[in-house]
Amino acid sequence: MCTPERLGEGWLLRPAERHARVLAELDLTAGPVLRVRGAEGPWSAGLTRRQGQVLALVARAGPGGQDAAALGLGLFGDDGHLVAARAEVSRLHRVVGDLVTTAPYRLAEGVALTVTGGA
Repeated sequence: MCTPERLGEGWLLRPAERHARVLAELDLTAGPVLRVRGAEGPWSAGLTRRQGQVLALVARAGPGGQDAAALGLGLFGDDGHLVAARAEVSRLHRVVGDLVTTAPYRLAEGVALTVTGGA
């Protein structure tokens, strides 16, 4: 797992210590913002509304995670949008790095996410 850190126009990826505890807060009260505190220090990133939805759904799925069909159901109201659901997770990865894992979609080991605001 890596911890992304904004650096100028790009990102610096710092390898996280194995089993390092990462505390994160997804704030949905206004424009979605993700705030992360880990061993390498705090960072935050603004998310799109859709990225906030995806991250909230992944967190709600718990440690067992969910597949693309279940994520599509949560995002689009049916399970027929597999490719679109996978694309949304890919876009989220560009911002949050390996905080979210795939196959199934879930929070990475050691990540504790609290969601505030939103429905």
